[in-house]
Amino acid sequence: MKQIHVITSLLLILSPVSSIAKKSSNKKSTQAKSDPVLTPTVYCTPTVGDEECESKKSIVDSRGKVLASVCPAEHKKCSLEGACFVKKADGSKTLLNAVDEGRDGYYFMTVDTNDCPYGLGKANNRNKKQADKIKQMCLDPYYTLAADYSQAPPGTVLYIEKLKGLVLPDGTKHTGLMIVRDKGEGIRGSGRFDFFTGDNCDLLNPEKNVFASINLNDKSKKVPYKVIRNKDQVANALAARNYPNFPPPKQVAEEKPVQVEVQKPVQSENYIIRGLREMRSFEAEGGK
Repeated sequence: MKQIHVITSLLLILSPVSSIAKKSSNKKSTQAKSDPVLTPTVYCTPTVGDEECESKKSIVDSRGKVLASVCPAEHKKCSLEGACFVKKADGSKTLLNAVDEGRDGYYFMTVDTNDCPYGLGKANNRNKKQADKIKQMCLDPYYTLAADYSQAPPGTVLYIEKLKGLVLPDGTKHTGLMIVRDKGEGIRGSGRFDFFTGDNCDLLNPEKNVFASINLNDKSKKVPYKVIRNKDQVANALAARNYPNFPPPKQVAEEKPVQVEVQKPVQSENYIIRGLREMRSFEAEGGK
């Protein structure tokens, strides 16, 4: 009988511990479900036209018109990244954007850098002409994601804690919000995203590329993220980056001249006269 009491007591003691362990396990399971992770890579808009080679390959539009001629390796780079700056003999650059893939490779179009300085992302509209399909979906450096559109369509907003507060090349701090503006040909799945870094193509150099400095160029790293679903928050995030267009330049407010209040000079003569009068009055009273 005594042994039964002992066993019962032990069960009562262990029961709360078991319950706590179970709750802890459930909590961890819930957290794992609510915090998905992504597999990152980075991409850019490279500059080509500097390489020397025996034979060059033409970059053509959908009608076969030659837009530029570059070395085969550079042509491949333009196709892989989806856009490229082609340097001319006079030092100027032309921005070319891949439109669609043809029999002999990608067709390109010339992009007005006044509208989209770093290239165009692919819009999800198969019913229009290819040129119209990506019209005005401007790539926004350090805030653009290329994604699998079947999993994350254009305009999807992600919050990535790891990015929040990251100092960008222009000196501003990242908000942590990224917007899907492009479709990655090799990007497949819900947790696969490509991070755009503008014309900064030092993709493997953490000292020159801020996204590389936090390992967004490493596919072996898993980065927690959240999809923003609140309509107001999504609308605010898109408006803040002027989606789908390129963000306008920040307007620097004119510094108002500091109004310094000039104090009138102290009328010291009045104090002197008053002092002399008080002294004479004191003497007239016999110094009392």
